[in-house]
Amino acid sequence: MRTHLLLCVHGLGGSPQDFQCLSQSISNYFNSQSQSNNLASLGDEEPVDLNILSLESNKKKLTHCGLEIMGKKMAGEIEEWITEYVKENCTEKDYIFNKDKPPQLKHKIVLSVLSHSLGGLVARAGIKEMFFGEKREFFSRHTCLWIFHVNVHTSFGHATSGRRQTCQIDWKSPF
Repeated sequence: MRTHLLLCVHGLGGSPQDFQCLSQSISNYFNSQSQSNNLASLGDEEPVDLNILSLESNKKKLTHCGLEIMGKKMAGEIEEWITEYVKENCTEKDYIFNKDKPPQLKHKIVLSVLSHSLGGLVARAGIKEMFFGEKREFFSRHTCLWIFHVNVHTSFGHATSGRRQTCQIDWKSPF
């Protein structure tokens, strides 16, 4: 079974409850479609386990601490979720073992990001941290990135230099 994790990233002063209604609607729709076998396999024969995570690490006043910090907290929260999920749901047969490398999942967890307003910038900073920062080895072994991300904000200024930065993302197919 393939695992798909939908990440909901709220905006300035927001909380996970900002996505509560939308998350429930997506979950209900996905479950109704999986019963009729339309969407459950996403065009593949293998069923998909949809999980929705509304991020809590940057809620309310914590949205004022800077994008780099919020991106690191986002990556940490996702890493925690994945570690717990793998511990509860994966066995040795779900891994590929190589002599010189740490084990990696056969079917990587697909990540999608849904965000609004400042959450779009937080998501970009988090993606940068996950796939290009200190945590890249963990995320490259366990996940692949499949993003549909629409946001009015396209970049953020660097705190010390004032230069605008834009995260470049290496797009990878989830399957």
